[in-house]
Amino acid sequence: QWDTSNAERANLFFSTSYFFLLTGLLSRIFFGLRTERFFALWLALELNLVFYIALIAIYPKAGPLALKYFIIQTLGSLLVLISGIFLLSQRPQLIWLLVIVLGLLLKGGIVPFHSWLISVIRELPLSLFFLIRTVQKILPIYFLLRILSFSFNLLILIIIRTAIMGRLLSNQINNMLAYSSVFRVAWLLSRETFSCAMAYLAIYGLALRLCLLALAQNLWVFRREGTSSSNSTKWPFSLFRRFLRIAGIPPILGFLAKLIVLTHASCTIFILTILVFSAIFILFLY
Repeated sequence: QWDTSNAERANLFFSTSYFFLLTGLLSRIFFGLRTERFFALWLALELNLVFYIALIAIYPKAGPLALKYFIIQTLGSLLVLISGIFLLSQRPQLIWLLVIVLGLLLKGGIVPFHSWLISVIRELPLSLFFLIRTVQKILPIYFLLRILSFSFNLLILIIIRTAIMGRLLSNQINNMLAYSSVFRVAWLLSRETFSCAMAYLAIYGLALRLCLLALAQNLWVFRREGTSSSNSTKWPFSLFRRFLRIAGIPPILGFLAKLIVLTHASCTIFILTILVFSAIFILFLY
């Protein structure tokens, strides 16, 4: 009875803490999206960082992972803050604008600073895995689009090349999903407006959530009943159907997200063509 009572208290504490921290994280994102001041937006990024690290820390044995995430994010924050101070003080703007972009790319885990994101994603539980691939992309992308008004054609090509090469060199599910996250940023940067990018991210997040729920359920059944279960022969097909939703094969849910970007794109037809064929090739790799 004592063990059961303590387990229930631990579950209640975990659920309450998770809900409180997730609410705080989402509220900081809404605050950042509503502000137009540079330092207010930077502050929203930092508060968002605090809540996400706290979410990592409530999981057992997650201390080293939280520390790694904190160090990388702090470095990116310092780059953004210092360059922002010099930029607002009317110093030569191009170099400091470049430093801000590098800091935001680092914080968002965007190519070429994606290696730390891949290593962190491998160790995250599924709930935090979902957040870092969707919710945690919002503010860095928004900040990036606010300070730069031109197309990201070169960066999109580099992202596509990196995602394909990373996928070719990996055959584990967590690595597949990690490089898929790298590839999705190319679609986000191809948009015409930020609202278009958020529509894509919302639909993709829904498809990803359904995939992760199916993955967690199937792994639980597999571990409980083993290969002798009749479900063990069905779960690979079920998981593949979820991957098709993420990949965006028409008329599945993910296709609607890609259709929104394709009809409201700011990049060239050449870049869009490469994006589409790259998505098909990555699906073949799945």
